Amino acid sequence: MKLADLEKEIAKKQVRPAYLLLGAEPLLRDEALKRIRAAVLEATSADFNLDRLHGESASAAALEDSLRVLPVMAARRLVILTEPEHTRGSASKALTEALARELALCADWEDTVLVVVASKADR
Repeated sequence: MKLADLEKEIAKKQVRPAYLLLGAEPLLRDEALKRIRAAVLEATSADFNLDRLHGESASAAALEDSLRVLPVMAARRLVILTEPEHTRGSASKALTEALARELALCADWEDTVLVVVASKADR
């Protein structure tokens, strides 16, 4: 999906339960994330409904917990996972396996939007 297609969906108030922002151009990824964030989060409750997880420090349990928290005084919350494969080893494997499990369930999500941001996809 290109940025223009994302903008069209958002203009129609269509927000998917999960997005993968993938590519070597950080400016385009940042712009897409900015548009999704504005569509998902209400300004007055954004502090309560945004979780940012970074691949180098996030655990599988932290991802699972963030995706299960209910929104506070808002319709939806946003979970952003950046570079999930940033580190190697068992922690990275556990995180990417948890991500795959959660994405299999994302069609049922009504109040959470997950955005995974990565420069490249290894798995």
